[in-house]
Amino acid sequence: MADLGLKELRLFVEVPGDHPEGEPLGLRIERNDRSPNVWAAPHNGVVYAKQDIARSAYEMSTPEYRSRQRARVEASQLLKANPVDADTYFGWVTLNGDGDDYFSDPQELLEWCHDVQEMEKPAYCWGTTEQPFRFDLIGHINDHICDNHHEDANDDLMDVEELSEFWDQWQAKQTVVSYFIDYKIVVVLDRALFAIAIKDAHAFLEASA
Repeated sequence: MADLGLKELRLFVEVPGDHPEGEPLGLRIERNDRSPNVWAAPHNGVVYAKQDIARSAYEMSTPEYRSRQRARVEASQLLKANPVDADTYFGWVTLNGDGDDYFSDPQELLEWCHDVQEMEKPAYCWGTTEQPFRFDLIGHINDHICDNHHEDANDDLMDVEELSEFWDQWQAKQTVVSYFIDYKIVVVLDRALFAIAIKDAHAFLEASA
């Protein structure tokens, strides 16, 4: 095999029907810039039957492409979300869903932007969904049994029903609640700025279609 500068090269080959069963098929692969019949993408060496597909595969691996994709997703999320005025939304909000970017209400977020970050008032933020403490203990025990023990091991477990009843009662007492970004709800913090953001999102998606 010619040295293509690749750690590994994989491709699919159509084996002739009259080739002996179980016998490896001998091949020779070498670089050929004059009359190639397959193309390897430069970023990972994956082989494609068409040159334009290999070129597209490379372009899709670039930071610029991933950045454009993220921008398209964000614009689409904004346009699909249900807008709610900050004065009528009661609950936790977030700017981008990062771990330390959650606030008990829109007003707390605005105070953080002004006092802590000294940043301009954002046009909008995102609503959240509430996630109480839930853990399927019995399900995890069953998974552990299936992965690590014999087929009928579940039948040998003792007092599973008793454990299940205790777990349900214990879990019902827990007050742990977490909040996660909800892209279905966009909380409008500034109507004028939000109108501009909506217009820009439409324009961006139309230009990148």
